[in-house]
Amino acid sequence: MATKQRQNGRLWLAVAVLLLAACSFIAPKTVGGMAKQSYYFDANLKFSVSYPADWIRVSTATAAAPDTVAWAPKEHVLALGGPGTLFRVVSRPPARWRDDAAAMRAAFAAAHAEAVLDKNQPAALPAGPAHSFLAHSPKRTFLVYMVTTSERDYLLEFSAKPKSFEKLVPLFRDIAATFSPLR
Repeated sequence: MATKQRQNGRLWLAVAVLLLAACSFIAPKTVGGMAKQSYYFDANLKFSVSYPADWIRVSTATAAAPDTVAWAPKEHVLALGGPGTLFRVVSRPPARWRDDAAAMRAAFAAAHAEAVLDKNQPAALPAGPAHSFLAHSPKRTFLVYMVTTSERDYLLEFSAKPKSFEKLVPLFRDIAATFSPLR
């Protein structure tokens, strides 16, 4: 009798452990299309953002570009011809652009002289009000968000080869939704 009770007790314990294990499973944290993500925090440029975990930082603020950080999918960086998909943040003091969307747009145009820019559109981001526009060049299509705060102005540039751009727009929007200026 005691043996049978011990077996039943072990059975119930095994069932409880299995139920607990099944209930404690937590799916990977997701943001839109990003099943696994990495988090970037920059106290100097005053922003944070999440991006897909399989992307790597391809540039950081340097003397030549003290206000820029960029990421790309790891497999694109390793491929010949450089990144096919790129996410870049340019962060500048507001005195540089003075909360002026036209000046921010002009800075983007100067950096991408071959691109034709569409008109600005209002954009709602969790970081606050923004403007966005599309730009097109023979080799790249861009989705650009312009975000201004009292401390910094930001250009969020997402780009890809024209043939793959449309399918990446939801991911680009998901990344933009995680962008947060630091105060």
